[in-house]
Amino acid sequence: MNIFISIVIPVYNTRVELFEKAINSVLAINVPIEIIVVDDGSKNSFSISYKNILQDFPQIHYFYKKNEGVSIARNYGISVSKGKYLLFLDADDEISPEYAKFISGHFHEINAEWVLCGVKVVNVADGNIVNRDIFEISELKTNNQSALCDVDLYDLIKIRVSTSKISECWGKLILRSIVVENQISFPEGVTIGEDLVFNTRLMKVVNSIQYIPVYGYCYKMMPRSADRVSAESYKRFEHLHERKQELDALINARVNEAFRGELFLLQNIELIKVIVGDCITFYNAGILNVAMKAHITDWVLEIEVLKNVSFMKCKGVKAKIYYLIIKYHLWYIISFLARLHKIFNK
Repeated sequence: MNIFISIVIPVYNTRVELFEKAINSVLAINVPIEIIVVDDGSKNSFSISYKNILQDFPQIHYFYKKNEGVSIARNYGISVSKGKYLLFLDADDEISPEYAKFISGHFHEINAEWVLCGVKVVNVADGNIVNRDIFEISELKTNNQSALCDVDLYDLIKIRVSTSKISECWGKLILRSIVVENQISFPEGVTIGEDLVFNTRLMKVVNSIQYIPVYGYCYKMMPRSADRVSAESYKRFEHLHERKQELDALINARVNEAFRGELFLLQNIELIKVIVGDCITFYNAGILNVAMKAHITDWVLEIEVLKNVSFMKCKGVKAKIYYLIIKYHLWYIISFLARLHKIFNK
């Protein structure tokens, strides 16, 4: 039987025990698979350990390359893949046993260009697990002949522009031919949000989408160091600008003109929430200084974040408060929200 799934795993100095768990999780998928490990320039001690783990599995292909970033590593994995579907897995995450079992038992029912699933978010710091759905299953179209649910593209785009869901590339089955034929790739040189750009490009061309009703991907949320937050703070706004451009293009390309205004509005409201969330992170890292506040203020004006957004159009108390913070530069409220965030996330 031909290869059904090509599983692409970029790795760079990932702890060996985490990498081994990632590999074992996908080996539990009982359909023809190939596992493509792209070592993005790990230290020699790590690379030797990875190869020792992989040496007994003929379906695993190991490639070592110089360090150029996760986007180039994933693009390389796509270029050497042979499966009907692609599946991206980060080297410190896992596929859930439920997902492996579902794919093994229902692979013959999978026929869409893009197949999504729920996510288990594991907080490494405290072990807390949160199950994250993209959809309420009751809202989806079900086919009595299949255990999978059909998804409407407009509903998916609405979720994408108005929430942080569907931002990541991992855990989703992607028809490889649609990626290759449309020359879809991860943006090289982008270090934040490259997944979102890839997904948005994909959404411009997909026409059939299914949803697997299990929490299929185990994402391990690692603590972000203050040094990393500080180093990436200004780059963050470059990413958000690119995100807005990509989503604008998606709405214009795939949404009927009569519904575009609503989605542009939802996108800007979500962007306001993201900006305030970033401000809380910057405050806790001690970098929400005068220069950063000025940069955010200028950037909000430059890309017209507040265009067509008003207090009344923001739904819910949280959205309204965040809107007021951004519109009137109420930075002092950030410190209060940061303290609340710490209290409720202990």
